[in-house]
Amino acid sequence: MSFKVRGRITKINNVQTGKGAKGEWKKISFLLDNGEKFNNLFVFDLFGAEKVDNFLKYNSEGKEVDVSFNVK
Repeated sequence: MSFKVRGRITKINNVQTGKGAKGEWKKISFLLDNGEKFNNLFVFDLFGAEKVDNFLKYNSEGKEVDVSFNVK
């Protein structure tokens, strides 16, 4: 099931990298505030070099975005 939330990026953490059994990996986390009455905050993680690079290329703190995500 897919969900969608709209909000403002309030914090972008530093890129994390490492090496695992399947090779090198790259990850970034960011905080999204949807501006609702009770300050609903969401933390999202992006995995994969291409996804991380594209996120950093097109997004910055303070930008309003739509995020689609799946819950696992």
